[in-house]
Amino acid sequence: MASSGTTPLKITLPNWMADYPPVIEMIKMIGNQGVHRWEEPILARLATDPRMKVVWVELSRRNRATGEFFHPAISSEGAPRLSPESVQAVALAETFYFAFSLMARGRVASKTEGEIIKKKDELQLKAQFLHEIAADLPVEKDHLLRIAGHYEDALKKIRGFDDPLTVKKHRGDPIQRGLQTLLAEHLLEKYGNHLNGTAATLTEVGMGLKEGNTSPQVSRSAHKAKKRLQKTEC
Repeated sequence: MASSGTTPLKITLPNWMADYPPVIEMIKMIGNQGVHRWEEPILARLATDPRMKVVWVELSRRNRATGEFFHPAISSEGAPRLSPESVQAVALAETFYFAFSLMARGRVASKTEGEIIKKKDELQLKAQFLHEIAADLPVEKDHLLRIAGHYEDALKKIRGFDDPLTVKKHRGDPIQRGLQTLLAEHLLEKYGNHLNGTAATLTEVGMGLKEGNTSPQVSRSAHKAKKRLQKTEC
């Protein structure tokens, strides 16, 4: 059933999608639940763009010598024990859902270290100011301290310099870099590998970019920078 402000969406899928039933079921589920108007083209691209066939082929590929999956999916902690085929099927569906949700509802941009410092300073000053005036305004003290607490909570959630979405300086579109980096993080969690080429394809298709508008290097460099910083701290 579609939620408020959304409409059900049926998509005619290409023939090659028949090889990936779990993804088809996920597409149908999202469409039946209903999507917002701005989400429709994102869902349609991820469901039908020919470049997505490369994604599903890669994530379903098997080692010819052993018959095992080349990128075996990792079961979630606490999940029931399933066959390798079932675990892989669940991971394919989850990858589609994650990509759609990220593109449609979670536009996250990379931030420079300077932007992070500026935001931290801003939140610290606001919280400090509220604490100071609360001491002089006993009637409003509780209210002011609650607001200060919100600023302090936000301060704790600001990403650190070791976050892969933190960069020295922006290179290209920060939203594109942010989305691709998070997709690579998801692939690492699900398949034990960042699969930067697959993350790049998902980003291009989801954002409606032409082929070649991003590259595996975008997310690869983000994770290399994180590793360098971690080594420095050690």
